[in-house]
Formats: sequence, structure tokens, C-alpha cells
Amino acid sequence: MAESASVAGASESTTKAGGGVEGGRTPAATPAGGGSGKKKKSGKEKRLRNEPRSVSGELTPLAINVMDFAEARATELKAMTQVLSKKPGDGGKRVFQQLPRHMKRRAMSHNIRRLPRRLQEKAAKEMEKQAADKEGKKKKSRKQRRKIRNLREEKSGRGQDRDSGHPQRPVWLETHVWHAKRMKMIDHHDYCMAESVNDKGVRQAYRSLRYGCLLSDVSYQCCIEVAGSRCDVLSCLTPFFSGDTGLTPAAVSYENGSRAGHCVMYRSGTYPSGAIGPVEFLWQPVNNDVDTARLWLTVPPAIHDEVMDELTAAVEKGFRTGCHGDYQLETDNSGVSGDERRRSKVTVTSLRDEFVRFRLVGPRSHAVLMETLKPITEGNDTTTFVRSDAQTITNETVETSETSDAGTLSFSKPDLSRIPSPVPWWRDEDEALATHNKRLQRTLEDLRSATEPGEFPKGTVVGMVVQDPRLFTPSKKTDMVSEFYPRRKVDW
Repeated sequence: MAESASVAGASESTTKAGGGVEGGRTPAATPAGGGSGKKKKSGKEKRLRNEPRSVSGELTPLAINVMDFAEARATELKAMTQVLSKKPGDGGKRVFQQLPRHMKRRAMSHNIRRLPRRLQEKAAKEMEKQAADKEGKKKKSRKQRRKIRNLREEKSGRGQDRDSGHPQRPVWLETHVWHAKRMKMIDHHDYCMAESVNDKGVRQAYRSLRYGCLLSDVSYQCCIEVAGSRCDVLSCLTPFFSGDTGLTPAAVSYENGSRAGHCVMYRSGTYPSGAIGPVEFLWQPVNNDVDTARLWLTVPPAIHDEVMDELTAAVEKGFRTGCHGDYQLETDNSGVSGDERRRSKVTVTSLRDEFVRFRLVGPRSHAVLMETLKPITEGNDTTTFVRSDAQTITNETVETSETSDAGTLSFSKPDLSRIPSPVPWWRDEDEALATHNKRLQRTLEDLRSATEPGEFPKGTVVGMVVQDPRLFTPSKKTDMVSEFYPRRKVDW
């Protein structure tokens, strides 16, 4: 028994007549009450049960062949090595994607020199592997990839005129790219507009509205021009407006074009019912040398087509009946005789998508306009292309020479800091325009003396020719409002 224990390292085993022990296990004892029961196994017995044994039942030595074991499990070992080679938590990302946010650069995906030196070797191996995977799969050129889409759009009629009747893409405003990077864009009345911000920005917009200046792009507003003699234009538009709702385009205060008005437009002769929508109107300043008066109606895009239909019907009706003068819609006059062209006195033209309009709201909106818009004055004979915060450069000629086999070639390079404008198009010898410029100078002085937008009459219109603000904008972002415009809070 002692010899058996020393060789196998197991506990004592006994054999009785009519029974036996299998695998070194002791048979369970029978309870005294005659019933059957199981004895709880000890930890030592469980370990003995899991000992490796040969087929004959004898104990085998606790040793394995390492090479055979590794060869049989080569697949599992390879998978384990790949898992251990990756950094915990990287999620299968590439090297440049595992860097901190402040170290990431856009060119790291194709230029390993932008990576830290300790990671360049690993990134090079990743790029080689990626190139090997893509070998044989040549990507089509950008022209070929866009050809299918262009053909599909051409077939569907996208991108054609609004009046063609074919579906088209929504119109992008001038500030579309700026909004598309920050906000969710939707299609609204054939325009692509911003609906809501994608990230934080509501509080900042509220602070700008209450304490500063908030700018919004309202270029989607549509403009309609009605031209002709003033009497005929008013006679044509009278059925669409009513004096009970406020001042109409016939009011004397709007005659000279210094103020813009607002009213509600109705279908012809249907007041007080049949309202179409709100309309903003503005007369062109009166010019004694020109008999034609122009009235610009600004309407929302939702009612543009309806307003055009109503005006077209009124003009065509007046042209047929001859009442209130002769009217004609601004169309192609190739099929109209010479007499009918001379009789045409009122024209209606849609100027949709022809103007860019910005709306500034807030207590500092007036100050921002004064600091941004620099009008052209009488002494401006040159256009400066240098920022206001840059150093002053004298108009000197820089001599430069180049040496070649044939000899030395010298040439002069003029200073480009100040370039005279070839044609000052804002100047005119007309006395009326000169008088307007003098009046504008006095108006600008009054505008600068004011501190709040509410000090001016509602709807005041000031026309001027201004310099490009990009030429004198400071290189660093600063507060454009000077000390003459203190910061104010508006209580709504």
C-alpha cells in the first residue's frame, strides 16, 4: 500500500468481494436506517477524479510534449498573439486614430511624417498592408463616378429654370456652406434653409440678441418690380391694398423712396377677405429726368407665385380693356407689334434670387453696421488692399535682377500696397448724384451720432456705395464696436 501511494501519489484504495473501486473512488456508505444516500465529496476526491489516466486505468505522468501541444493549437495561439499586440480599448483603430485630440492632423491618414516618430514605423506597416489589400481594385476617376449622377439629374430635369415645370434642386443661399457645417438643413419653399443647430449655440444666440447683434440671412425673400408711370402703377395696384390696414404705396411719406413700408396684400377687390400675405414695398428715388417709376415689392417665397399671378392678371386685364392706362407683362416682345410696344406703360418683372439680404437684430446692430460699412467719399481716388492693422508701406519701386548665361536682366517690381482704381465707377458728373452724395455725408454724420437703432424712423432707407469690408478687417478677431457705442441690455 505504501508503494502504491509513493508511485501514484494517491490515497489508499481497497477491494472487496462482490465490489470494486473505479478510478480510485471509495464507494458511498449505506445509512444506518436502511435508506440510500450520497456522501458529500471532498476536494481531494474531486482532484483525483480529474487526474489524467491511461486506457488501462493506470496513472500517467503529469507532463506534455510542448511542441506537439503548440502545433495542435497553432490557430488559437495566433489569435491570442494578435489580441495581445493591440492596445486595450483601441477598438481596431489605426495608429493616427488612437492619438489624443490635440495631436490629430488631417493629413495623418496619408502622410506618416505628420505622426510622432515613435509611431511612424507602425503606421508605415499599416499603409503597406492597406495598399496590398486594395491592389487590383482600381478606383474609378471622379469624372466617371459623377457621370452617372449627372446623367440621372439631366434626365430628371434638375437644375433648370423654375418656370420650366421640371423638378429642381433647392436653391442655396450665399451663406449655405456656413450654415450647413453647423446646422441641420431642410428644404422649405424651394430653398435650403437652416432648421436647428447640431451642437450648442442657443445660449450664444440669445446673448447676441439681447446684448449684442444677431445676423440672419433672409435672401430667400422674393422681390417683384412694377415699373411704369407713377399714376399707372398706383392705378394697377389699388385693388390689392386697403387704407384700413395701414399706409399703402400711395402714401406721400413713401413717395421719395427714403422709407420702406409694410402692408397686407389682398386678392383684387376682395377686401376684407381674401388676404394673400404681408408685403414690404419701396419706391425708387424720384429722378426728374426719368418718367418711369419703379416699385419693389418684397414677399415671402410661399406667396411669390400667387402674387405674380394676381399682378399678371391685373396687368393683362388692364391691357385688354384699356382702363387705367395700358399695361403689359414683362415678357419676350418678339411677337408684339411696334404699336403695342409703344402702348405698353406698366411692366411686372420677377427679381427672385437677384438680391442678397441680411437682417441685423440687437442693441448693437447699428454700431456694427457703422464699423463695417465704410462708404466711398469724395477723396477716395485709390483702393487700399492692405489691412488696417498692417504696417504702412511706402510706394517705392523694388529693383530686382536675375543673372543668366546671356547676361544680367534687370526689371522693376512696383509696390502693390496701394493700387489706383482704373475706373472709379462710383463717380459721376451728374449734378443730381453729386447732390445725393453731399446729402449722404450729412446722413452718415447723423447716423454716427446715434447710439441705438430705435432713434431713427421705422423703415428708414439709406443707399450708399461702400468699400469691401474684407480689405480692412483686422487679422485677429476683436470687438468691432468702439467706445462710443456702450454695451446696452434690452429688456423685452
